[in-house]
Amino acid sequence: MINADIASQTLRSLEERINRVQFLLRGDQEEESREPPSNKLSVGARLERLETSLANLKHNSSVVQQLLQLREHPATSRSRQTLKGRL
Repeated sequence: MINADIASQTLRSLEERINRVQFLLRGDQEEESREPPSNKLSVGARLERLETSLANLKHNSSVVQQLLQLREHPATSRSRQTLKGRL
């Protein structure tokens, strides 16, 4: 039971974080407000919804795409920033 509570809290935290990022990037949350409350869905359905939300953020936001590129190639990105600062 304790593990189920921890898993539920973790999922809730991840869902809240994604909602905050979506709000920051789009300024609205109409789409999410139409979805059923997460606590009524299975863990698998909640994870699938999280994955879908992340994929949508990645494909629909140039900011998110740039952040992911920085994460994938941190040394290269830092080198470019250093060079830009010196020019």
